[in-house]
Amino acid sequence: MSKQYFQAGQFSVTSAMVRARTRSIQTATIESVDLGRPFFWIALASGIGLAGLAIPFGDLLYPHELMTFTGIGVGAMIITWPMGSLRVFSKLTGERGWSVLGRMKTLHAMRDAIETALGDQDRKPSRRASLIKDEDDDA
Repeated sequence: MSKQYFQAGQFSVTSAMVRARTRSIQTATIESVDLGRPFFWIALASGIGLAGLAIPFGDLLYPHELMTFTGIGVGAMIITWPMGSLRVFSKLTGERGWSVLGRMKTLHAMRDAIETALGDQDRKPSRRASLIKDEDDDA
């Protein structure tokens, strides 16, 4: 019976599987997990680009046009801040891995659950290890 570490909508983490929308992977094959905000960095670059465009053309633009450029840049950053990407790298997918997009709060909880599941697997003694340990204790 597999232990469930996390469940939120289409995201779930158990001791056997990690499921996210249309993707699933065995927990035992996971090597690492990465959590990031790729959309925020794109919005930040776009906001800086809009501000950079407004500086040389500031004398040609009306004040409401300058405010519109600034508002679009700041609005994009505010909208994209809560969105993120969780990338899972495994022995099967190699460096490509697979990623899932969602809200950072959910993805952060999912990453913590995956790390807990991986930690529990490391602590669980294998049958072979317990046999070896028993032999060493008798000697």
